[in-house]
Amino acid sequence: MPQAKRNPSSPLQLVGLDIAGETIRDETDDDFRADWCQQLFRHPAYTTVPLFTRKMSTPTESSPYNTLMGRTLFTNDTLRAVKFLYKPPGENGLDGELLALISVGGGMCSHSDTLHGGINTVLVDEIGGALANQLIPEPLMAVNLNVNLRNPVRTPGLILGRAWIDRRPEGRKVWVKIRLEQNGVTCIESENLYLKMQPQGKL
Repeated sequence: MPQAKRNPSSPLQLVGLDIAGETIRDETDDDFRADWCQQLFRHPAYTTVPLFTRKMSTPTESSPYNTLMGRTLFTNDTLRAVKFLYKPPGENGLDGELLALISVGGGMCSHSDTLHGGINTVLVDEIGGALANQLIPEPLMAVNLNVNLRNPVRTPGLILGRAWIDRRPEGRKVWVKIRLEQNGVTCIESENLYLKMQPQGKL
């Protein structure tokens, strides 16, 4: 299993997003003030990468892209802030890694102060897809999520997501492993299969 204890680079540079008169909550440094977050931001092996889903989610498009992650779940009480940090792979192509720092509010609970299991699945899909899209230029779609819920994710709070590839892609298939941690405890583990899409968005 990769040792993703290290992390990124420069200070946060965050920009608000205005969509058709509706301003999505700006992410702020306050969400990631914890020492372990700041250590990751300063790590030279990692760089911040944009949240592609947010940049593409506009209601003016004929077919809006990922409005769930781009708009619906980005509020003060849901996904309050998200930051992706990326380490490119080495020569073997298998040791690249994406870290996701996620600040969650209390608006997505199943039980008291407990993040809904369905939201955990959404997060591992999004984090795994973000890494796959860093490595594979073609459009991808998740076709299988093998998610295991190990421990509850408490809200509100911070989550550290880790995604890595330890198996070479085969044809159109790309496998990604993901782990969600909170306070040093593994909460969610998943192995996702993404498929390179064919022309016209066909599987």
